[in-house]
Amino acid sequence: MGDPVNVASRLADLAKPGQILTTRKTYWRVQHSIGGLPLEPVMVKGFPNPVEVVEILGSRMVTQQALHPVNERWAEVVGRVVDDSGFRATLLRSPDQASAVFPMSLDEVRLARQIAMLAGYALFQNV
Repeated sequence: MGDPVNVASRLADLAKPGQILTTRKTYWRVQHSIGGLPLEPVMVKGFPNPVEVVEILGSRMVTQQALHPVNERWAEVVGRVVDDSGFRATLLRSPDQASAVFPMSLDEVRLARQIAMLAGYALFQNV
């Protein structure tokens, strides 16, 4: 089950009655339809770095996608870079090889490489 389950368990223990807590990374995936309030990062037992926490406030009446249409392809590219460290390493080492595994346009490769470089900095980890 691993780290995600351990973090979820620790956040459940930290939550007050009726409060729902999640990580910023998880919230990023649902923010178009769920409202949230970023909280101060917290130290979680068993993890060396603070975890960025978001309190879930509830469903949005109007989704952010309805207000600001999101290019789903760009979201797919960004998601691949953020979620797949092996792909991220390949992308930085050899963009052509990465595009063979996950076909991307030149603009998508440029964006993906910028995100992959930022992901290497501690400031951007878990974002």
